[in-house]
Amino acid sequence: AQALAVLPGSARPYGWHVLGDNLAGIGDGTVPAPAGHPDATLNIQFTSGSTGPPKMVALSARNLIANARWTADAAGLGATDRIASPLPLAHAAGLSSGAVLALVTGALWVSVSRFRTEPVLTQIARHRCTVLQAVPTMATMLADTVEAAPDRFDLSSLRVGFLGGAPCAPALLARTRRVLGLDRIAVIYGQTEAGPTISVDPGDASCGSPGDTVGRIVADLDAVVVTPGTRTELPPGHAGELLVRGESVTAGYVDDPTATQAAITSDGWLRTGDLGALDTDRILTLTGRVKELIIRGGENISPAEVEAALLDDAAVAQVCVLGLPSVRWGEEVAALVVAAPGTTPDPDRLTGAAAARLARHKVPTLIRTVPDLPLLPSGKVDRRAALGLLTGEEQR
Repeated sequence: AQALAVLPGSARPYGWHVLGDNLAGIGDGTVPAPAGHPDATLNIQFTSGSTGPPKMVALSARNLIANARWTADAAGLGATDRIASPLPLAHAAGLSSGAVLALVTGALWVSVSRFRTEPVLTQIARHRCTVLQAVPTMATMLADTVEAAPDRFDLSSLRVGFLGGAPCAPALLARTRRVLGLDRIAVIYGQTEAGPTISVDPGDASCGSPGDTVGRIVADLDAVVVTPGTRTELPPGHAGELLVRGESVTAGYVDDPTATQAAITSDGWLRTGDLGALDTDRILTLTGRVKELIIRGGENISPAEVEAALLDDAAVAQVCVLGLPSVRWGEEVAALVVAAPGTTPDPDRLTGAAAARLARHKVPTLIRTVPDLPLLPSGKVDRRAALGLLTGEEQR
């Protein structure tokens, strides 16, 4: 079904192209006037729940539209684009950075009811999509399918990859770009509470080498880095917890004032829980998450750093690094790896390569190969379920 919609106060048509689902009542070219205040809750979005119980984030029309505009501008997307977006609308990126972004730019939005590699690739070819929006796990699976049958799908229309939702290692970006024939890959970093986009690397080398940073903080969003758990601001280049504030940030969690108070300060700063450093050009380098830090013998270890080291091995397609409970050290570093097609990862080789690159206490003591990583509906790795694969216990 194809429908045109016009935002209130604008004569410009906005194109939506919806595949696999029906949208009723928006095919006559008009949109009713908002029934309430633009800051009233319009959408209740659940967080992914990758590290803890999901929370209900209240997002308004102002939150969503502002964030979608900032994201499109930073990523260089516009009215002539056709965006293949297999991300579910229950995911903040699928809604705001996909459907709402298409609405505010006039781009066509091509979606599927459920992610499967072959239907997505078929839709890209059929509708001559110029942009592919995905999380890294999806990008890896799509590249696997294309490599297995390189002449089956016509992807010549694609020019931009639009990846986010999880760390994007340089090796993953290089492979995705090569296999799918992309001109560039825009890396998006964000979280549901921020609407969701916080920063964008457009993939044009303006934010450093691919994968080294998560790009520049989007326009009109304030950002500071502080000592974790405090409001003490750190100088440029020093790592700490990232706080953001602006028009796209949620007012809070639904029916959960305690969680709201813990996440959002009285003057509107969102504590992202992410660790990183900002330079003087507002370019952000992430080093991990406060809740994901592995603490081994009193030393803090970022899983993202270890994952990047393991992904340098050509036999590793995907990896998830976790803290494994240890009587002696508190936690040990452990990893689940998924093999690249036609390969078999060698744990000894991976351990040796990690030891050459990382400090001794950061080297995994256990590396286990699994057919697939457990995923949430958003496509992110379910870290609690992954820990269960390592310990043999279901994590709740």
